[in-house]
Order: sequence, then C-alpha cells, then structure tokens
Amino acid sequence: MSEKKCFMIVKIEWIDPQFLELRGLSYIEDLNGLQLQKCVIVGHLVKETKDIYFIAKELWENGAFKYVHMIPKKIVEDFKVLKELCLKKD
Repeated sequence: MSEKKCFMIVKIEWIDPQFLELRGLSYIEDLNGLQLQKCVIVGHLVKETKDIYFIAKELWENGAFKYVHMIPKKIVEDFKVLKELCLKKD
C-alpha cells in the first residue's frame, strides 16, 4: 500500500537584520544609511518547530530536499499557504 507525504508550498515575508558586506572589510561609515531588508521566500515547508520555519527550495518525489532556509518565526511579517503538495510513496 502506498503512503502519501504532504508538504505545504508557502510564501513567507520577513525582515532580515543581516548586513552582508561583499568587499571583505567593513568600517563604521559603512553602517550609515543601512536599513533592515524585507525578504520574501516561496518554498516547501519541510519542518516547523515552535520557533522556526524550515523552508526547502527544492523537493523531489522521493521526499528528499535541498537548499533549506531556517527562518525564525519572531521576524516573520506574513505567512501564506499557497498550495498543498502530496508525494506518493510506492
């Protein structure tokens, strides 16, 4: 008998407090004018804990996944379920 494993495809918006410096070195002056960045991700909700959403960008039919983002729930501004995807296991 086959068993289905279901995942939700979700869209999450959050405020990201990271300052990503691509030049290597940072100086105090580099911090002038920095603002928090609004981020959006669409992916497969592969796990959820009390504090964190685990979102995978790629999901295969066998249930394996890749490119997981851990997003703390405290910084999430919007969470929407777009679709439910059920994988059939043989």
